[in-house]
Amino acid sequence: MPAQSLPEDIEYRQRLKWGSVFQYTTKQHSRADVLTPNYFHNISQRYLDMGDEIHVCIQHLDGSWSKGLFEVILIDHKNTEIEQLGSWRSSGGERADKKRPASTKAA
Repeated sequence: MPAQSLPEDIEYRQRLKWGSVFQYTTKQHSRADVLTPNYFHNISQRYLDMGDEIHVCIQHLDGSWSKGLFEVILIDHKNTEIEQLGSWRSSGGERADKKRPASTKAA
């Protein structure tokens, strides 16, 4: 069975004139899981509507994050389709743990 979104991982952020914004944060799933067809179908009937935006944040084992923005483009009784808006962004992890070098500017 393909991965599905978890209802406890979605958070309502705000209502806009044309739709709502949701934050979906998970540690259990990967980018590939989120891109699986119907990944959000199990929560779409209860929470989502066409035109809503979903800000997806995935925390990886090394502490880094992947962030992506999606729009809900179709919801019916069999399918929920999302479209990715832009590319994935990554941050944190081992790079964030490294100390920045001291400034070399003269005081």
